[in-house]
Amino acid sequence: MHTLGYNVNSHVVANAKASPSLLAAEPDQRGRKKLANNPLHEEIDDHIKSYNPCISHYRREHAPNRLYLPHGLTIADMHKHYNEGHPERKVDYTTYMRRVNNMNISFAKLGEEECEVCTSLKMNDEHQMVNSECVKVDCGACAILKVHNKQAEEARTAYKSDGEMIIPGRVVRSVDLQKVVMLPRLPGYKSACFTKRLVGFHQTFAPVGKYCSDVKTESVLWHEAIAGRKAEDITSSVIQAVIRDRDYKDIVYYMDNCGGQNKNYSLYTALTDIVNTKKISADTITLKYLEAGHTFMSADSCHARVEKQMKKRGDVYDFADFVSCVSEAGANTITPSYMDFGCYEGGQSQAKLKQKDRPKISDLSIAQFRRGSRFIYYKTAHTDEEYRTFDYLLVKYVLGRDAPRRSITRGFPESKKKGIIDTLCPLMPENRREFWETLPVADVPCLVDNRQ
Repeated sequence: MHTLGYNVNSHVVANAKASPSLLAAEPDQRGRKKLANNPLHEEIDDHIKSYNPCISHYRREHAPNRLYLPHGLTIADMHKHYNEGHPERKVDYTTYMRRVNNMNISFAKLGEEECEVCTSLKMNDEHQMVNSECVKVDCGACAILKVHNKQAEEARTAYKSDGEMIIPGRVVRSVDLQKVVMLPRLPGYKSACFTKRLVGFHQTFAPVGKYCSDVKTESVLWHEAIAGRKAEDITSSVIQAVIRDRDYKDIVYYMDNCGGQNKNYSLYTALTDIVNTKKISADTITLKYLEAGHTFMSADSCHARVEKQMKKRGDVYDFADFVSCVSEAGANTITPSYMDFGCYEGGQSQAKLKQKDRPKISDLSIAQFRRGSRFIYYKTAHTDEEYRTFDYLLVKYVLGRDAPRRSITRGFPESKKKGIIDTLCPLMPENRREFWETLPVADVPCLVDNRQ
């Protein structure tokens, strides 16, 4: 009776027939007791947060659910530092590691992340698993996974095919934003981990396949005091790269499916404009999207080389050092000033977007922009034979516009600048301190905590 959770008090048993409810099982109390070490967990969490985990890197779809810490830092280092600072309340490694995992902090390197769509679908409760295979005939999760894998395979096949097929006058590149780089990067000093630093951005335009032998990687670099990472900022970096490719007749860019960066009407309007100007020779600009979770491409290899150069250099004191690392990794560097960033806005017609037959921007696999046209030419699958068209612009929109330039720099939070100057500048050579001392300040959100 005790095993089943019944109270076997003789009085209860004697009165069971009169009141059957007396034999009801007692509520399960497992997991309800407040643990005595909760304050310790909060203390560990505060220590983990002191490393300033950042919410976003090039995979913006994970934000704000996943946090990231600088490359080179390990849980073992963090655990050791915690115990050194709390000798009277030391914790074991497993406890510390669990707190890190509970905060959903990632230490993954480029190219090593699993596809979350595949993993979640494989773990779906809808499956009827027998010998590691689902035997359910009409399993919805299996159907979705099959379509997802098919789209990923089609995109990968198109990517490889475009890289192997050399066409005169055409360039094929992969485009990606490198994992957030925190400057200065001083791996030998613990104080650097606990100081909020400058966020550096690196948008890479790397040649694909056989194009690598004749075409160099173009890298657009800026930092948060110049501009942020909004759609208009990413659009500005794409326009900078398109202008570098101005002599090609056909420009093809492979991108991931991040809507905030690569699938939005600010970018589409800007590309429709520039392909209809004399700034470039291109007759077509084509954006091709890889399936979410299966986006490893040549740009990621470039990022790995940059990380290798940064590790080889050791201390990366300022933005110029970061640019040098990218250059040494084999890329042409573009470092726009704040005046090179445009205030790009979408020129789409809201009335046209309400039409029932209009394409959903999230469903596009290919988006193409042609000289002399106001339309988006699109495909919803890489294997589609024909392009479809969508006239998305306002009727009064005039093609070939140049977006207004930024009139002021974005600026840097004064508290962050002060922390770097007071804590980290004494660890630098004198010829690196001028960059930090002259960094413009402004009352703007910290990009470590915000996605702007």
